[in-house]
Amino acid sequence: MPRIRIPAIRRIGIEPLPNHALSTALTFPHPTPPAPGSAIEVAPGILWVRLALPFRLDHVNVYLIEDGAGWAVLDTGLDDAVTRAAWDALLDGALRGRALTRILVTHFHPDHIDGIKTKDGDKVFRNAEILVPEPEWTFWMDDGNQSRASGSVLGYFRNARRIFGDIANEVHRFTPGAEVVPGIVSLPAYGHTPGHTAFSIQSGKQSLLVMSDTVRNPELFARHPDWQPIFDMDGALAVKTRRRMLDRAAADRMLVEAYHFPFPACGHMIRRGAGYELVPSMWRPL
Repeated sequence: MPRIRIPAIRRIGIEPLPNHALSTALTFPHPTPPAPGSAIEVAPGILWVRLALPFRLDHVNVYLIEDGAGWAVLDTGLDDAVTRAAWDALLDGALRGRALTRILVTHFHPDHIDGIKTKDGDKVFRNAEILVPEPEWTFWMDDGNQSRASGSVLGYFRNARRIFGDIANEVHRFTPGAEVVPGIVSLPAYGHTPGHTAFSIQSGKQSLLVMSDTVRNPELFARHPDWQPIFDMDGALAVKTRRRMLDRAAADRMLVEAYHFPFPACGHMIRRGAGYELVPSMWRPL
């Protein structure tokens, strides 16, 4: 597997503040996000991309990590008119002339994998290597599991086969806990789905924690880590995962990002009472 170059990730954003300043700092309104298809830099070599409109329930953020050959994308968003136009704008703009070389998948919910293919079944990024968690693949591609599913979950099974069925031999599966490429380590984050996986990106003493859907909404599930959203397939396990990840992020002062966070969807977690608060990062437009 080709080596990946992780650029130095400088610590950005607001460091933990004195208690008397905390309440004021955390009441700032979220800034207005750029239009779909825009990219901003949240750290050197790390781009945030808005793939859908902020008022949509299915709005998503995608992160791109620069490597020596091009970019690795963390999940792909949806395949709909908005996200398709956003990807086209991005590839014609900020990423012009730079290849997307890898797709790192956290889990198989449609809003994380549907951008791998068009609705006609064509691969969007034809030359990109696809890496997925082994337990996620095992669960969703199992016929017995599908036979016991119903409702939206049955739809997820069918969708996973639509995306991966005819390209199964091209999909590389990894065991969570392993280094998937040099500088990027996968982390078991089970509960949201059976194989839900996070990533830790390391460069020297700096690090970025890609939480995916472990903390779907920071105002709710960082402040109240024991709450269980209906999207978590195993709520009790998801709570354990969420607390463990938030503890690590706060203790190690890691830069964090997550798929459904409000703009800029990246920052630091700090302890507050029995829960945590997200302090958004500073950012700059490209």
